[in-house]
Amino acid sequence: MEDPQIDQTTYVACYCGLGAIIPTKDRDDSWSFKMSLSNQDVPFSTKHTHLGFDVDSNGIKLRLCNLESVWIFMVPDDYINGQCGALPPGASSGPPHMSKVRYRKFLLFLAKCFEKLHIYGVYCTDPYADASMEECFKDSTNILSVLTLIIIIGSLT
Repeated sequence: MEDPQIDQTTYVACYCGLGAIIPTKDRDDSWSFKMSLSNQDVPFSTKHTHLGFDVDSNGIKLRLCNLESVWIFMVPDDYINGQCGALPPGASSGPPHMSKVRYRKFLLFLAKCFEKLHIYGVYCTDPYADASMEECFKDSTNILSVLTLIIIIGSLT
């Protein structure tokens, strides 16, 4: 090919979290990532994505890292436990955006992580708050009041 183009790169982390996109400090101490937890209506194409599972209501877009869209997907238990076969690329029964309750639960998890790392004053008083109740969620964390979280590798050490 004269002009090879890569439309998408998919990384799969070994553990829960952002380890697939966060480099170690000795590899790139100038790395940063601007995370935005709003605008969850952004489209995601499964056409060239071979995740193997249905992305329906399982994804959250975190924004861009080095001009690449960063999404996190929750893998269904049936797929992890081998109780269903892999789906071909492009197969999805619906949009990837998480339900409001699942989205809030993820934000509580993320807020607790940021609280432990002392990032931007984010706090989470109850990571198991009732995410179906907006007031319980809002009383438990301030993560949505921080409009854009800029994670700089030096701040993680």
